[in-house]
Amino acid sequence: SRVTWYRVPTPYVGGDPITYIEYGRQMTSFYQPHVREPVFLAMTSVGLWALDDQDYGVSLASAVGSTVAIFATYLVGAAILSPLSGLLAALLTATELEMVTWGVDGWRDDTFTGTILFSVWALLRLRARPSVGNALLAGGLCALSCLTRITAITFIVPAFIWLVIDRAAAPRRDRARAVVVAAVALVVIV
Repeated sequence: SRVTWYRVPTPYVGGDPITYIEYGRQMTSFYQPHVREPVFLAMTSVGLWALDDQDYGVSLASAVGSTVAIFATYLVGAAILSPLSGLLAALLTATELEMVTWGVDGWRDDTFTGTILFSVWALLRLRARPSVGNALLAGGLCALSCLTRITAITFIVPAFIWLVIDRAAAPRRDRARAVVVAAVALVVIV
């Protein structure tokens, strides 16, 4: 199929991107109380700053989120199967029509996808090698997912439970301790 690009006379109207622009301009600190989670708002705020407060800053934020999601896809594929599998998965993600067309429209979905994939990658590392460092990494990346979209908690809690009850090679006691460290890190950051 062929992608046709055309100029939209009033971009961002009729959806969340226009509110991200508005809220990004209002953002004064990362943890300020708000109706939206802060990660994509902060990215939008930086995008607006980088493009001299033009509305297209939200497109820059969205494009960065899409690019991050491609790299995160590689990491998960490489962790599960092989670096070649990760590369192929990243290539498929980067060339997927919806990813290409929606990836610059000012939505946070690709950013959320990237944070979820980074969380999955960190949780796989934690499962294989339960250490304080890997637990802090997993907790921090899971917190990043929650700070992008709070509903991420619906996959994080089951993943933490799975890490403890799974029949992984690492001792269950070590995995349980690591999950507690990851959970504390997540709560502190969020």
